[in-house]
Amino acid sequence: MEQGSSNTKNLIIAGVVLIALIAAGYYYTTRDRSSADLLIGIPTIENQIIDSDLLSTLSQLKRLRLDETIFSNPSFMSLTDQSKPLQAQTSGRTNPFAPLDSFSAFSSSTPAR
Repeated sequence: MEQGSSNTKNLIIAGVVLIALIAAGYYYTTRDRSSADLLIGIPTIENQIIDSDLLSTLSQLKRLRLDETIFSNPSFMSLTDQSKPLQAQTSGRTNPFAPLDSFSAFSSSTPAR
């Protein structure tokens, strides 16, 4: 008796799975593709407006000329370099992706395994 009940359950489960696959296939084939167009880079009006603004700004920057007399100005000449030299830092592990247990800080000549 349990054999017949088990077969019926299996047929019901298979039927539900088959209906779900058919519904998913129908949804996939009939869905709106307009959102997928954004993923492949089709330009939109907003992108074209931004691009034209960027191009106009770049063309304006291209026309700028620098007055080189500022470099001979006494105020510019009185500027001093306030930077400090950086100390040399020790390098890290030879293989940063190696597990930590195989890392040896004192042995950099042999690769970690």
